[in-house]
Amino acid sequence: MKNFTYYYISGHSLPSFEYSRYVDDPNIVADDLLIQITPPSFIDGKETQYDIEQSFEFYRSACGIDLPTAFNELRKLSPMIARSFIAFVGESSNRFDNTHGYVHKHFHPPAKNLEFKYVSNSRRTTTIVVPTKIRNEVSEVLCLQRFDFEFEGKDYVPHSYQQVDWFEQFPKVGEIERIRMPNEGEYLVLDFESSHLVHWVENSLDSKNEFICLVNDL
Repeated sequence: MKNFTYYYISGHSLPSFEYSRYVDDPNIVADDLLIQITPPSFIDGKETQYDIEQSFEFYRSACGIDLPTAFNELRKLSPMIARSFIAFVGESSNRFDNTHGYVHKHFHPPAKNLEFKYVSNSRRTTTIVVPTKIRNEVSEVLCLQRFDFEFEGKDYVPHSYQQVDWFEQFPKVGEIERIRMPNEGEYLVLDFESSHLVHWVENSLDSKNEFICLVNDL
């Protein structure tokens, strides 16, 4: 597949969304950047997929998030997914000292088995970015850059997906791509090879905008 595609669609923001509520909810697995919806499951030692509707039901029942337009777009991209989570983009006191609340450089590892061997060379991810608080001109930019590495058959490297010194050692392909985050009244839709595209969010004007990303690994 192509490394990535993206486009914008019309959609409602979530002006009453408060991420801190989920971090403090004992019934939801969340930290200062991620809400875990469904972790990977395994059958016969292999990662399996499930119906995306299970994630939508969690968004509605546990998080109070009902975004029919976003859900329909994700459903069209892929009705079956391997895992799902919500990522927060905005100011926060998070564990990554150099991000100041914004998304650090990372990638999404391909599937592995219970012996912690990569059984695939690639991971595809679909995402919709939803504005929750737009206070300033949108200066936030999603950045992507491809790196080359053959995963399949190699040992899983714990937390390599967020260790810059690990993935920076491999060859880069092409220039950094920069994609504007969505304005109020629109969503950013992404379909990309997340295993080989290191991605992060930059905020050059230090604006106070906030977004959530509905993320599905396939």
